[in-house]
Amino acid sequence: AVMSDLLPPFLAERSGRAAAAVEAAHPGLPDAWCELAAELHEAAGQRQRAAELLAVAGRRSLARGALRSAEATLLRARRVLAPVEPPPVAELAGIDDELVRVLMMTGDCEQLIPVAERLLRELDLTRTDPAMKAEIRLRLARALSECDRAEMASRQIAAARELASAAPDPSRSEERRV
Repeated sequence: AVMSDLLPPFLAERSGRAAAAVEAAHPGLPDAWCELAAELHEAAGQRQRAAELLAVAGRRSLARGALRSAEATLLRARRVLAPVEPPPVAELAGIDDELVRVLMMTGDCEQLIPVAERLLRELDLTRTDPAMKAEIRLRLARALSECDRAEMASRQIAAARELASAAPDPSRSEERRV
């Protein structure tokens, strides 16, 4: 109630101080402290830090097997980053990579396909190694085959092959180590 009566600049300033206090009092931000710190950073206008903490919380949920919680937290991390200009493409790609993992595990192909395609576009913007993109396409193909989408899975495998053929072969480098 007290916080709701504060003007936005005062709320942001106090939220920032509270976030710093929470992080100092709880190193590593275990359990719910991570999400609380993220909320405070968001209220302070520190969107990138808030999204970073939400991504950590999402990964922790995924590690515990709490797939729905992981999905919701990672989607929230994306929403928090959405208004940031210029878009932090590398951070968005990291969140989407985790989100793809979650959606594969839940078998939600309807959401998986657009998120995976968005991830691949983000990786193109960050000039990610073709081998990594090929791996993502192979994981996507496997998930699609499990969702009875064989034709789409075949297209992903073909795209992965094309990416893999474009990837440099480390065994052919001029400096070979014995």
